[in-house]
Amino acid sequence: MLHRFFTIVRQPYSLSLLLLGFASGLPLALTSGTLQAWMTVANVNLKTIGFFSLVGQAYVFKFM
Repeated sequence: MLHRFFTIVRQPYSLSLLLLGFASGLPLALTSGTLQAWMTVANVNLKTIGFFSLVGQAYVFKFM
């Protein structure tokens, strides 16, 4: 199993695609979790936190 993984990763563009895929999902994690937690600690209004959660919708529907 592990040998097959390394065989796939050794192909020319596989590692770059893996890194780009990780980087494309990273902003979703940062905006959904970290930003909401920071706003909660900063005593931001719940309505405002809900509005900022709409920022992540672009990443959720990017396959369209």
